[in-house]
Amino acid sequence: MILLGNKINRLFFNILFSYFLFVGSQSDDCGTPQDCLVSDWEEFSPCSHSCGDSGVQSRKRTILKEASCSGECNLNITETRECSRQCCPKNCVYSEWTKWFKTGKSSECELPGERWAYARQRQITEVASCGGYCDNHKVERKCGNLLCAKDCAISPWTVWSLCQAPCEQDGIRFRTKIILQEPECGGKECGITEEEEECKSGKCPVDCQLGPWSSWSTCDVACGKSNYTRSRFVQLPEYDGAVCTEEPIESQTQTCENYVNVDCMVGVIGGGQIDTCLVQIPNMSP
Repeated sequence: MILLGNKINRLFFNILFSYFLFVGSQSDDCGTPQDCLVSDWEEFSPCSHSCGDSGVQSRKRTILKEASCSGECNLNITETRECSRQCCPKNCVYSEWTKWFKTGKSSECELPGERWAYARQRQITEVASCGGYCDNHKVERKCGNLLCAKDCAISPWTVWSLCQAPCEQDGIRFRTKIILQEPECGGKECGITEEEEECKSGKCPVDCQLGPWSSWSTCDVACGKSNYTRSRFVQLPEYDGAVCTEEPIESQTQTCENYVNVDCMVGVIGGGQIDTCLVQIPNMSP
């Protein structure tokens, strides 16, 4: 019993000693809680917009050492702020220019004859804001009689274009006038310089077609000379169709002669001798 009690006491002592060694080692490793270590802030980035109400810029910093021994790291590593929140410049908005109109005679005269002042203007429909730009809304010119009131000069109508459509279908064609001189100082405007109208495109092209030759006909005489022929189908090109690859001949003729089981007699007509069958006599020779 004494021996067993000693063993139990030693076992309990060893367990207790191990526990204190473990706690001691943990205390030596951590010690005081350490918070994380971060770098200084970087510079702010450029503003995302140069003006308006949505510009932002940001900056960041880096964690150099993580927290240890239950230390804290509740620091922001990014930061954002508003920037350039002023209004954007807006230029003036105008109406269309008026036509040139005469405003009166000018006392300045560098060329012979009267010298007139002309002007055109436009209205400001929206004023500039936030430093926006406004251009002139009235323009004046002083013109001598040889320089002012130049009417528009245009060419005659060009010929109509080809019908813009597949062959034998409805489409559109155009014609135009070329502006040779822009109007100046209240001169006559150019007017319409382009027209279009409905049209029907031309016939579809028909290509050349050559059929195969037929067989030669038989020689149509029993005694003497004649002709025999052969023919084929020929479709000539139409409406800019493809041309034929050879001469488009529809028929061919060649001379033939034949003497079949007859004796031929030579007749004399007008003093000349011709080879013709005047009388057909059965050939009695063996």
